[in-house]
Amino acid sequence: MSRLLSRALPSFLARLSTAAAAGLLSLGSHAQSTGPARTGWEFSAGPALFSVPKYLGSDERRTLLIPFVEAKGPNGLFASVERGFGQELKLGESTRVAYSLALDLNTRRRKDDVRFAALEDIKEAPALRLEGEESLGRFTVSATAQARLGRASQSGLVISLEGAYELTQARDFLLSVGLNTRLMNARFARNFFGVSPAQAAASGLRAYEPAGGLYSVAPFVQALARIDDDWTLFARAEAGRLRGDAGRSPLVRQARGEVLVISASRAF
Repeated sequence: MSRLLSRALPSFLARLSTAAAAGLLSLGSHAQSTGPARTGWEFSAGPALFSVPKYLGSDERRTLLIPFVEAKGPNGLFASVERGFGQELKLGESTRVAYSLALDLNTRRRKDDVRFAALEDIKEAPALRLEGEESLGRFTVSATAQARLGRASQSGLVISLEGAYELTQARDFLLSVGLNTRLMNARFARNFFGVSPAQAAASGLRAYEPAGGLYSVAPFVQALARIDDDWTLFARAEAGRLRGDAGRSPLVRQARGEVLVISASRAF
């Protein structure tokens, strides 16, 4: 994120979920909206390649090629793959906030691991999403809170805090490095990393009651290149690692979880 991104336009789970990974694409699309206040709708679309762990704590990887689409309208209205449907508000030149109804794609299914046969599937869920971003020269700090809605066994809150530093400030090329940290509430911890006594008896896994708190730390590097007025390329590599109670969960096979995202988008 940067002045280029916010001027022309946030973020990502120790495995980035598809939804969290899709957040990286919004960085690229943000770079395509420059100029006076928007009076109509603008669109961008293109392919996106993700390489992510199969689930939070998996030692297997999943590679996905999916379409990315984003639309921006007047008064800060937007619709996108990751950010959902909502509104963005600018508070001065360097600060923005946004709220939206999104789809959280964090999942854990029985078929993901033979040890999960006795566990409940956790499926995609609607989520309330709040974002904030502040640009401080070459530094950008941002926060995203995403609360899954639905039954207690499917819900939970994740807060992502990120700081980025621009290594380059060219108009058509941006290279940044930074650190992303993620926190979870107790419900998210229980649903994604916990094992109840009943589940332990049925699965052979040890019972485990994790608490909320810090669960992931991930340094990253990302690059954005504007090819012309229409085309933008974006890439991000993230070296995440589960921490705290999440990293000690018996469901976790591998605490390390690298993420790679590469996308190309065209403005219409």
